[in-house]
Amino acid sequence: FVIQTGWVVSGTVVEQGGGAIRGAWVYLLNSSGMVQGVPSVTNASGEYMLADVPSGVYTLVAEHKDYQTVKETNLVVEYDVSLHTITMVPGGSISGTVTISGGGALGGVLVIATRAGEDSRYATTNSSGQYEVKGLVNTNSYYLMFSKSGYVRQLAGPVTATQTGYDRALVAHAAPVSFT
Repeated sequence: FVIQTGWVVSGTVVEQGGGAIRGAWVYLLNSSGMVQGVPSVTNASGEYMLADVPSGVYTLVAEHKDYQTVKETNLVVEYDVSLHTITMVPGGSISGTVTISGGGALGGVLVIATRAGEDSRYATTNSSGQYEVKGLVNTNSYYLMFSKSGYVRQLAGPVTATQTGYDRALVAHAAPVSFT
């Protein structure tokens, strides 16, 4: 006696040239936009497997920090779906250096690239103040938020997804003044 708990959706995530993509998140969204089941992370061969998937119609999503997100709508699951290949396109990036206004490099700055209708992408500056936000849609422009505790946040843009050398200088919050 076997109890069927759901179907299996499996396959491979590859880049345009056919090479496997390791470390891509693959998951299903139901009609309410909620994640259905447990996401999978591709292995060194780019393989993924989503198990115990109830019958239904889903959006299959693949995400990786270096590639544009792929969303395949209307995936019908009424039986096991195997050998499903997802092809990802390398994403654009915005890079630069963040410094302290009037001073040197500023590490640990959160840089957020956002655009209406897309998921935000993030990067953090290294100790040299350098950042690179990857996985952006090459033809789009984004707004960037630069944020670090103790500094005034900056919103900048629009910036194209292929821009390098987009540098910013953050200003430290003023010290509180005490009157006694």
